[in-house]
Amino acid sequence: MIRIHFHLLLPSLLVILAFLSPVMANPYEKSLSLDVPLSVGALTLFLAGQYSFQQMEISGDPRAKEDLMPWDRPFAGTWNPTAGTVSNVLSVFVVAPFAMGALAWKEGDMTGSDYGTFLLMAVQIVAIENGLNLACRSLKVWPRPFMYGREGGSARDDPEAQGSFYSGHSSAAFATAVFTGIWFQKMYPNSSWTPWVWGASLGVATTVAILRVAAGKHFPSDVIVGALVGSAISYSVLKIHETEENQLGLAAFPGWIGLQYKF
Repeated sequence: MIRIHFHLLLPSLLVILAFLSPVMANPYEKSLSLDVPLSVGALTLFLAGQYSFQQMEISGDPRAKEDLMPWDRPFAGTWNPTAGTVSNVLSVFVVAPFAMGALAWKEGDMTGSDYGTFLLMAVQIVAIENGLNLACRSLKVWPRPFMYGREGGSARDDPEAQGSFYSGHSSAAFATAVFTGIWFQKMYPNSSWTPWVWGASLGVATTVAILRVAAGKHFPSDVIVGALVGSAISYSVLKIHETEENQLGLAAFPGWIGLQYKF
């Protein structure tokens, strides 16, 4: 079964309320020289991750808590299906950023080509994030927390329970939050909604990460690494698609004025 954990967040919908803000020229662009190799690489990583994940098998030897990181050991044996369900429910917002971009297109803030760039970047992020996560989990660094206890029911017989590191939910949630925040900030640089978009997106992403730990699905190390990886993927994909005009800007301070390069 194809597994894609890309929890796109409800706070992204705050963007809808902010489209009266002044908009700048589209800060991102696509090109054959960049996007052909990047897309091929992303697809390859996605397929490799899916394949390696499907090859996972149940390990016969139980792991000892002493093999875990010291700060993870207190969470060994945790099991809370309600928390797991709540974190999964956030998946229903999978279309939020796509709707956000579509609304910007509808309002005339983006052209069809601009929206194509938006979608391309989003798909590249999904493929890279998902493929890398599943490839890492298939290494079976350590099992899910509930595997150290007696609960978990049929989930204990699922081979994927052998790979807890690192959290796909956390990685996807933070990839979404960073994508939403950066894109909105670049697209609407003068909007008063920017802090709200950032705060709400990161807040819900953090909630997802906490719920995964509370559910007994992941250890703190899993969700922290997931958050860092997901954030880095979104930041990197957006950064390499920035237009040259967006990287050069005018900076003015008392007694000084000049150009600045943003990186």
